[in-house]
Amino acid sequence: MPKNDVSSWDTTPANNTDVGGVDLAENSMRPRDVNNAIRTMMAQIATGIDNSEFGGVPQFHPATAAGPATLDFAEDTDNGTNKIVLSAPSSIASDKTATFQDITGTLYITGGQDVSLADGGTGASLTDPNADRIMFWDDSAGAVTWLAPNTGLAISGTNLNLSFLGIEALTDPNADRVAFWDDSAGAFAWLTMGTNLTITGTTLDAAGGSGQPVPTGSSLAVGSLAFCCYVSTTAVTAGNTTSGSNLRLAIADSIGLGQKLNSGGATQTGTWRNDSGVTQDSDGSIAFGYWTRTA
Repeated sequence: MPKNDVSSWDTTPANNTDVGGVDLAENSMRPRDVNNAIRTMMAQIATGIDNSEFGGVPQFHPATAAGPATLDFAEDTDNGTNKIVLSAPSSIASDKTATFQDITGTLYITGGQDVSLADGGTGASLTDPNADRIMFWDDSAGAVTWLAPNTGLAISGTNLNLSFLGIEALTDPNADRVAFWDDSAGAFAWLTMGTNLTITGTTLDAAGGSGQPVPTGSSLAVGSLAFCCYVSTTAVTAGNTTSGSNLRLAIADSIGLGQKLNSGGATQTGTWRNDSGVTQDSDGSIAFGYWTRTA
């Protein structure tokens, strides 16, 4: 069959007996056909380049006034005739050099496959959130996405600011302090330890005193609760009252459970209710307990 284009050429030399109808056969080719054959081959090659007939071979198209140089890479011929075209821009300010690394990998194209995390990308097709956001790794989704500031957090320019219950205004107190809500100020503040309170490491300690403080006065105010010795022999059941003259303020270091006390602090005035939960009787096993002044 006539060899009318490059795709019809045979890889076996003896089978190429013509080129575009010009005789190339042994002992029959005329001398005058030599130049015709060469010219025909050149034309077929040029046509093959223009028509991307060289399957599997990149096709180079030189720059012309109509466009820049391009290099075509065709897909498998059994898949179709689609190709990838590498093209220079129509105008270049100066020479540019693209250098490939000595590795095998994939070229990422704008608008194509997302650049993986391992290759320095995000691995995700992020879009403009139309608001200030922070890029972060969402482990539950297994992807990079946008983080929105929530309660008490706001982005201003390039700063992430905290404004929540006054916590952001706290500064180093240069001493052990307890953070607490100061309702009068409507904000968190540092609480200073008062009398007999200290902070040691992470422990709050209370010091001072050796039991219940003992008032020295003989007339506590109505509503006062006191720990007293009952010195009368007349029993007073729980919830009933007696005269303050029957009560003496208990001295903490002189009492013990089960002891009877007929001495102690000052005798009281007024009326007092037995709030000990048991009957008070100086002849009984319990001679002291809690009493509340009612009048």
